[in-house]
Formats: sequence, C-alpha cells, structure tokens
Amino acid sequence: MAYLAFAPDEQIELTIEMLSHSPDNENGLARDPYRLWKLIERVRKQGFAERAAHVEPSNSNTLAVPVFNEQGRVAASLGMTYFTSAFRSRTEAVDRYLAGLQNSSREITSELGRLSLQS
Repeated sequence: MAYLAFAPDEQIELTIEMLSHSPDNENGLARDPYRLWKLIERVRKQGFAERAAHVEPSNSNTLAVPVFNEQGRVAASLGMTYFTSAFRSRTEAVDRYLAGLQNSSREITSELGRLSLQS
C-alpha cells in the first residue's frame, strides 16, 4: 500500500482492475474501489502505510513508507515488520520507528539520484 498509494493514478487504476479479479481474500479491497481510494487518500496524507488487519500473520504488523526516485516517482517501498505484542499500541510503534523509516527512505532516494548521475 505504501508503494501503491504514491503511484500515478493510472497505475493505481490498472492495479485495482487486475486485483479485482483475484479470488484471494487479501485482494478483496480491490473489489471495493471507494473504500480503497479512501485508504489511498489516508496513506498519502499520513505518508506511510500499515499492513491490513486481516492479512496474516495477525500477531505482527508492518509499517511501510514510499521510496522515490530522483524524478519524484515512487520506486519502491521500505517496510519494517514487528510483533504487536512488543508494543502497548500501534501508535507506540509508529512513534518509535516511523521517523527512522522516513529518514532511510530519504537517504535511499538521495543515493538513487547520486547513482543515476554516475551512469
């Protein structure tokens, strides 16, 4: 979701179309485009995504941030998975690790730009 939310709308629409035909329960949100676009808007606003609660394993969660290339297009996502039992709440995990993930994303973006100048 961290990648998808920051992709161009045309790419999002194509992905939704493809996933909407999947029988996998984890892709069920693609069959509800209104809810999916609301989630995309929320992820864009907050700048990160979390794993959906219905996705296994249920004893862990993932925080993920987008990684951009030098042109400002999303190129990847960077995530960190943690055991939910290690924190009192999801907010505690976000407060503790989100800034580090975002800093790492910025450093990767910078490095991607530096490497593209060398080639």
